[in-house]
Amino acid sequence: EAIKNPNARYPDTGLNRLIELATAASGDERFGVTVGRYIAPTSLHALGFSLLASETLLAALQRLVRYFRIVSDATVFEISKNKSDYTLGLSFTLMVPPARIDLTLVLLLELFRHLQGPDAKPGRFRLPPAQAGLVSALQKHYGDAVETGDERIELVLEKTVAEAVLPTGNAELAYQNDKIVADYLARFDSNRLSERVRAIFMDRLVTGKFSEEQIAQQLNLSLRSLQRRLREERTSYQQLLDETRLELALQYINRTQLSVAQIAPLLGFSDSSNFNRAFKRWLGLPPSRYRAAGFQ
Repeated sequence: EAIKNPNARYPDTGLNRLIELATAASGDERFGVTVGRYIAPTSLHALGFSLLASETLLAALQRLVRYFRIVSDATVFEISKNKSDYTLGLSFTLMVPPARIDLTLVLLLELFRHLQGPDAKPGRFRLPPAQAGLVSALQKHYGDAVETGDERIELVLEKTVAEAVLPTGNAELAYQNDKIVADYLARFDSNRLSERVRAIFMDRLVTGKFSEEQIAQQLNLSLRSLQRRLREERTSYQQLLDETRLELALQYINRTQLSVAQIAPLLGFSDSSNFNRAFKRWLGLPPSRYRAAGFQ
């Protein structure tokens, strides 16, 4: 019955078994590639709409990192960057059938086609040498956007591409769907420590007077216990703080006439220059340019 309910949580182990059975029944060695090309972003609950309305590719990556749990608890995304590139790493917390890896990669490739247009290059998808067969299969559809790399699955985007404003971006639509995703996850995450920390941030950010040690004390935890338990939930104090600040920043920018200088202290920043740097790190452009681009 759960599989017929669009709001149900279907366990990853059950999904793995379903994919294995479907692959065997189809006789298609690259079943995941075939199916992935027919899955629309809107199949990802409200997250799909948020992704399609993302202001930049970097904003879309941030949403994948934060909200992909609505699709799968076993799929983990993480972002790193250097001077010229952003890298989105993909891993799984449990063993998954090859077709599921194929499907996830095709889902990403198709998402970036939706966001950038069919003729744009979505960056470089790098797969481990052991995935040479998958590389060949994907190259038939996506050309040299897919290549063999190191021992991890990753997408590498040039910084200028990741930070470029997308013409389809709609911050209000993205925000409303982010809220739907967050509310949906909150119903299942009420016992997660990360949600309790996020709630404290919401209360305390306007004062700007708190520290990691104080948050741990309020939760009756030692600092090391707080850090360990957040790691177990695949997050950290700083990541939660950044996510909460970004969520509130977008609300203030899109839904009020407050200036950047007025918004900064409401997010716990000592001055607007610190807020500007943080916002550019999150979305690839400063808040004033974000607002001027017409996203409000």
